[in-house]
Formats: sequence, C-alpha cells, structure tokens
Amino acid sequence: MENSSLFKFTGILILALVGYTVYRTEVANREIAELKEQIAVLKGGGAEPQAQAAAKDRPEEKAEGASEGRSILRTLFGSKGNGPSAAKEARKKKIEVSARLSLDNRYATYKLNLPEYVGEEPGTVVVNITATQVGSVVAASIGPGTTIKDRDVLDQCKEAALKTDISTNWEAPRKQSGTITYTFE
Repeated sequence: MENSSLFKFTGILILALVGYTVYRTEVANREIAELKEQIAVLKGGGAEPQAQAAAKDRPEEKAEGASEGRSILRTLFGSKGNGPSAAKEARKKKIEVSARLSLDNRYATYKLNLPEYVGEEPGTVVVNITATQVGSVVAASIGPGTTIKDRDVLDQCKEAALKTDISTNWEAPRKQSGTITYTFE
C-alpha cells in the first residue's frame, strides 16, 4: 500500500517537473524571438514577415511592441532630441534601478526583472502583484507610494513585474498578493 502511494507521488512530481520545464522552455523561446525582432528593428530591417503577419492578428501586442521599440530608442539616443549629443546627456544622468520583492514566504527564483526604460527622474515605483502557487505573476498594477509620474516608466515596471518568476509555495493562497518596489537613483 505504501509503495503505490510513493509511486503515485513520484509520478505526480515527475509530471510537475516536466510541465515546468516545458513552460520555462516556451518562455525562453518567446523571449529569444522578441530579442530577434528588436535586433531586426534596430538594424532597420523591421520585423520578420511572419512576425508582422502575426502582429496583425494581435493589435494589443503591436502597441506593446511599439512601446518596447520606443524604450530601446530612448536607451540608445536618450529622450531629449536625437543623435549623439542626446545619448551623451542621457549617459550623464544614468539612473540605476534596484528592486525588492515583498511577498510572504516567497522569493524570486532568479533575479527580479528590471524595467528596460528607466527614465530620467529618481524616485520609487510600487507595483502591486498577484502570484499563483506555482510562482507566476498573473496581475500587476501601480500601487500607493509611487513617486514617478512618467507613464513609460510605470508601464515598463508593470511589464517587468509580470515577467518575474516567484518561488513555488503550495501552502500559499491560490492567488497571493504582494509588491515589487523599484527604486530609481
């Protein structure tokens, strides 16, 4: 009797590990595809034809891609004007970002994702998050205590929070609320 329970538990554990491995592979492949598209855009070639066709079917992703494109350009050229002088000015005002997770009995499985675009003003962005027991962040919204008003920075913080993987905790509520606080200095 004990052996059958042990076999069932082992089988469930193996299925869970296989499922998680498949999920992480899909996430990694999606991130690689996004990076390839960003490189193509930066080279001036635009997105690949398949990606363009797929984006027509998903208008919300087109808008999100445009936001990411703007953040890449801001990183390269700064947000004031165009050209090398703007890039130099942006480097002078380099803003560093740190992040802190506040979620009972949980931690980030890797490192906390940071926003790609950090803006030019120091301050704090508090992102309210909802995490599942398996560690996926399924909801993110800007919370009280946020001092930065730059809409692009706020959107980037929400996106970074949604990409964060949290430790699995089967004892946690199905949907657990917490915060990720991004500090810009």
